[in-house]
Amino acid sequence: MNRILYIDIAKAICIILVVIGHYCPDGSPQWYQVVNRFIYSFHMPLFMFASGFVYTFRGRYSNFISKKIKRLIIPYLTCSVVVISLKLLSQGNAYVENPVSAMSYLKIFYLPEAGYFLWFIWALFLMFVITPLFKTHTARNLLFLSSIILAYLPVTFPDIFCLNQFKHMYVYFLFGVFIRENNVGDIIKNYSHTKMAITAVAFILLESAHLSMPYMHNAPQQLTSLIAAILPFVGIAFIIYASQIIGRHVNADNGRNMLLSVAAASYVIYLFHTTFEGFAKAALMKLPLDDGVWYVFTAKAALVIMAGIIFPMLLYNIAKRFKATRFLLGLK
Repeated sequence: MNRILYIDIAKAICIILVVIGHYCPDGSPQWYQVVNRFIYSFHMPLFMFASGFVYTFRGRYSNFISKKIKRLIIPYLTCSVVVISLKLLSQGNAYVENPVSAMSYLKIFYLPEAGYFLWFIWALFLMFVITPLFKTHTARNLLFLSSIILAYLPVTFPDIFCLNQFKHMYVYFLFGVFIRENNVGDIIKNYSHTKMAITAVAFILLESAHLSMPYMHNAPQQLTSLIAAILPFVGIAFIIYASQIIGRHVNADNGRNMLLSVAAASYVIYLFHTTFEGFAKAALMKLPLDDGVWYVFTAKAALVIMAGIIFPMLLYNIAKRFKATRFLLGLK
């Protein structure tokens, strides 16, 4: 009863985009590279926004952090051990992207060694560590302003704990907090067709400019940077409005329910989608198919992406039945 329907739908859309975005093999057709560039222009800021929008802090700080360790870090370690073990077992006999070593088991305590995409968990955990220290609305608003400055400071942090990713993404998490807690947030929270139309037009125009920049040899760098800075916020608003439409008008017995099922399994999908995509890619590589033919590539991409969504969902449905697996995967 306490779930926010359109945020869950937005999470489902976002995790589907994540799975698609993480499949972009060498030699992909140009149209698919454009799709990938489109996805990367806003999908992780959207994930951070959704996490900030549902952020709440009550009770003792130590209890809050303990819950986040159980929800985020334990599943991260579980996934990392599984992925590293699978890579160690197979990389001597088959091609493995980003090979690992026995030292990787130690590195996972400060680096996303099992897969670069796991930076999201370290960055999000740091946000949950810092944000509760600012206990008033005013303090969090000032923190939001500080995060904007931090995002654009020309400094680079050490790689440990994914501090650089935290630096760039904290602003979107706090944007979610800001929208949820302040009256100005009604601009997004209260849907209207006019707001949707304006946001859709702005999103299309900005995306068109963003996607055309690589092909414009004389594009001003300042304009490119400005579009890249604004686009994630417009993309967030567009997906939130679209999710509200889906929540209101899509039949709950089919499309909406499917999206909510994806949302429920979103963290398990995030953790294991690349593993199942890897299995699918390995199986398809054994088939005598010509990736240079557009419909062959499209079919293979669809199968790999479906494997990255469906099999983690099956894993989620199995894992939630048992106490041990619920603990290992951070399930309630």
